[in-house]
Amino acid sequence: MPADSPTRSSSTRLLLTASLGCAVTVLDTNLVGIVLPAIARDLAATFADIEWVVSAYLLCFAALLLPAGAIADRAGRRRVLLLGLAIFAATSLACGAAPDAQALYVARAAQGVGAAFLLAPSLAVIGHAFHGEQERARVWPSGARSWA
Repeated sequence: MPADSPTRSSSTRLLLTASLGCAVTVLDTNLVGIVLPAIARDLAATFADIEWVVSAYLLCFAALLLPAGAIADRAGRRRVLLLGLAIFAATSLACGAAPDAQALYVARAAQGVGAAFLLAPSLAVIGHAFHGEQERARVWPSGARSWA
């Protein structure tokens, strides 16, 4: 094992933490899609409002995913991952407390920013920590051979 490779227990923690960052962003996107009818009913939102609940998140997320990765490379993956997690958590609370549809889609836009700053460094942390073909096969079973 190379000197810069994490030990078995720390690599498992690292993988779980980074995977959690990936999972949270995917889970959030899917959950919001499921509860859109309840959101529309509870906030008396129009169809356009509901479109913005989804679109504001995706627009900010997609626009900032690559810049978030570049910032993580320069400022440190761990630091940016923690920043993304903090933004995502704070904006999740703001989404839950939103009094109307406009406040919700503004909070969802900010949540998309947090998601970009959470997902990009999570993937980079995994890619940087696991170098060997066997290690990559363990963490990314379907893609390890194509990288070798």
